[in-house]
Amino acid sequence: MDWNFATVWEAIAALQPDRAAIIQGDDIVTWKAFNAGANALASALADRASGRQAKVGTYLRNAPAFLTTYFAAYKAGLVPFNINFRYGPDELAYLIDDADAEAIVFHAEFAASVDLVRARLPKVTTWIAVPQSGHAVPSWALPFDDITDRATADDFAAPWGRCGDDAMMLYTGGTTGMPKGVVWRQADAFRATGGGGNAVGGVAPMDDLAQGMARLAAAGARQVRLICPPLMHGAGLSPAQGTLSGGGSVILLQSRGFDAAEAWTAAARHRAEAVNIVGAAFAVPLAEALERNGDAWDLSCVKAIFSSGAMLDGQTRLTLLHYCTNAVVIDKLGASEISSLAEAITRPGQAPETAIFAPAKGFALIGETGEVLEIKPGARGQLASSYLVPVGYYKDARKTAETFREINGVRYAVPGDFAQIEADGHVRLLGRNSQCINTGGEKVFAEEVEEALKTHPAVRDAAVIGVPDRRFGATVFAVLELQPAASVTLADLLQHAATRLASYKLPRGMRVVPRVARLANGKIDYRQIKAMIEADAMSPGPDITTAGVT
Repeated sequence: MDWNFATVWEAIAALQPDRAAIIQGDDIVTWKAFNAGANALASALADRASGRQAKVGTYLRNAPAFLTTYFAAYKAGLVPFNINFRYGPDELAYLIDDADAEAIVFHAEFAASVDLVRARLPKVTTWIAVPQSGHAVPSWALPFDDITDRATADDFAAPWGRCGDDAMMLYTGGTTGMPKGVVWRQADAFRATGGGGNAVGGVAPMDDLAQGMARLAAAGARQVRLICPPLMHGAGLSPAQGTLSGGGSVILLQSRGFDAAEAWTAAARHRAEAVNIVGAAFAVPLAEALERNGDAWDLSCVKAIFSSGAMLDGQTRLTLLHYCTNAVVIDKLGASEISSLAEAITRPGQAPETAIFAPAKGFALIGETGEVLEIKPGARGQLASSYLVPVGYYKDARKTAETFREINGVRYAVPGDFAQIEADGHVRLLGRNSQCINTGGEKVFAEEVEEALKTHPAVRDAAVIGVPDRRFGATVFAVLELQPAASVTLADLLQHAATRLASYKLPRGMRVVPRVARLANGKIDYRQIKAMIEADAMSPGPDITTAGVT
């Protein structure tokens, strides 16, 4: 099938116009309204676009407008892309310019930020503002509601048409450099996000559109999914699009910051079958809310809690399963450049082990000289996938060649994570090369050490970085966020971690902080943490602990 999201979503809207497509608080957008609003917006965008595959940016918080904009862009044969709403003016201008954007849809609260960079972005000819309470739509922008209020049931078709080769663009977070736009064919992205199936409900991807619609009409295959991360990140957008493609309902939270009680209330109220989060930044508050007030919510509806982008520690998974008694916790290992590499499923009563995964379709390991390794115990290399590989990075041939490699006639995505194969054939995640610490010639992956430290009962969260050392080049340094009222010494930490790590991987120093800095997508903000430690090294304070461990 020549899959295109818009064609699938239009068919679903025709089949079930009165079912909920998007839920946020008391606001319920039916499939009929979702489709009609997107038709009007698609017409407006196409009228102002230079042609097929012009770029449309979403500078939005989680809201129905975000998904409506994507639907409209797909209808109009345009390319939607995400914008991090936490970016400063220079980052914002860089990303919009890099994407060659012609239209930007933004929340009115960001009008001042947009106004700072508009003059630097002459390619952008259309600014559309989504109104918010207390924030006026600027005179230089079109009001989003004025456009979508002209909703029509007639499915929009641009003069240049649409197809499965039409692109969507997912900008990476830029944690190790400037953001890069990963270009996906819609046909591949559709399959990567479930292909209109329901993995939790045991429903396979669609074989074709007619079969998928017949299945929806005949059975309760629809899914209700709570999306906790921002839609501006793949960890939020991908499961949202996958849920919609299966005719399901997407629940979005209202709070600007993550509110665990709001999340559980929404899940219980709307009977969410699946919950999507990103690692400890979401899982720990969710677990703590349950421990404080777990009886307040009937969570028997929850069948799966998905975490991607950052691993969960074992104790947090057990706490979630204790209260979500019908659920499993699924850690998914993937990236913006890969649909899924591997996953780890923890079931009630099972002893969870952190960073151990079962390989997914297309899984491969790439050796130091670029060869594809045999998947056998002891094999160690860069994670790769040959399944549904993106087109590449937008306008960056060099980085595309580095990440998307053809080996023996097969194309692989190699995003930069390292792993090794355990004796039982499972995959142990080591970490990303960009966070690899070279200490005395030995390689230490920060994520591996972090996961070991987080198994200490006093540690709520951990980040590990390399700090300069005259003798070893760099040494391992731990930044810790502790459980309330807990305390730990470096000696305690070392004794605990030594049961899980080789001696050269153990921290030589540590600092306790109120909160480990993380990005909006839940991943550790290594740049901020390194800057903090470097500043402290110039003028060490009493909360810096160092020790010579051999």
